[in-house]
Amino acid sequence: MQCTNPTEAIKIEKQIQGWSRKKKKTLIEGNWKDFIEFSKNYTEYGHPNKRE
Repeated sequence: MQCTNPTEAIKIEKQIQGWSRKKKKTLIEGNWKDFIEFSKNYTEYGHPNKRE
């Protein structure tokens, strides 16, 4: 991900700082299936360990 606008880069960096370690790791590894899973809202979809 590249940004040419410093304001946009700071915005994205602050967003990523709020992510879980698992979600950041899947982004770095390019593991998109798990990235989508870790991106789901727990309130809407339930906790991953409790999903069917």
